[in-house]
Amino acid sequence: MSFEGVQLMVHPDQRPFILSRAGPAGFQRHHAAVWTGDIYSDYATYRAHPPEMLNASLSGLVYWACDTGGFS
Repeated sequence: MSFEGVQLMVHPDQRPFILSRAGPAGFQRHHAAVWTGDIYSDYATYRAHPPEMLNASLSGLVYWACDTGGFS
């Protein structure tokens, strides 16, 4: 089953917005925000996020979020 346009079919008068932890190639067209989920509170994890954000934006993902504070 394809989920292409399901939100638009169900609610044609509303803009769809989906929060997801990951997405496949072509994910940009699905009006979704990618979220890193519950990250660790260590320097290696924090150091990895700026390149991840830049790569996501260069790939066309306009909404990308992370839990900057992390979880212990």
